[in-house]
Amino acid sequence: MPHARHREPVAPPPVAPKPAGPCAIVIFGATGDLTSRKLIHALHRLSQDGLLPDRFAIVGIGRTVLHDEAFRARLGAAAKEHTPGGVAPRTWNALAKRIHYVAGNVDDPALYAALGAPDTTEGRFELYSLHVFLLLERFKAQGEQAAETSQALCDTYISALDNTLREMGMGDEGVSKRMRRLGEAFYGRIRSYEAALAPLPDTTALEAMLARTVYADADASGAPGMAAYIIAQRLALAG
Repeated sequence: MPHARHREPVAPPPVAPKPAGPCAIVIFGATGDLTSRKLIHALHRLSQDGLLPDRFAIVGIGRTVLHDEAFRARLGAAAKEHTPGGVAPRTWNALAKRIHYVAGNVDDPALYAALGAPDTTEGRFELYSLHVFLLLERFKAQGEQAAETSQALCDTYISALDNTLREMGMGDEGVSKRMRRLGEAFYGRIRSYEAALAPLPDTTALEAMLARTVYADADASGAPGMAAYIIAQRLALAG
């Protein structure tokens, strides 16, 4: 009886990454070390590989008072220092034109009143985590460079939380324990947002999730407005 010839499985051809759609990246704590060492290098790579869209902007937010040109110069110097092989001048010049800076204090109650969220430590954590999640969701399945940018964003997020706890006077042991809890809470939020967004356009699950988290210790009447804000931001990021 003849034996069937064994055939090696044929791997599917690699899928070339595609440029992202029109979007904006908002960097909180934009004057921090991780932005300079990792995030701007990753964005430079995406631009050099043609993976950033024509309609794209980077908005840095930080407490330091800077104008756009000063912020661009700071990031340009950091990119030259931390980019292996150096910065491509043409790529950087095109990227720099899209970089903007806003001096803002995350302690400003107006930032939270505008979204109807409580101006508390927990409320700030929830809004910070929400915006990081929206950016991570946008970068998902966008290729290796986008994954690198996502990791840099997570590193910046964690570093900012750590710095905030230390500014509040918490010691090393206390910071370590609190960061573990915050990390677990953040990844729990990611799962909760993914589940709550799945039934859209029905916003019932999303509003209920927001009532349990953002408005846990406040009037949850702002949940529908916050849900509408989230949907609008997702659409804007999707282009």
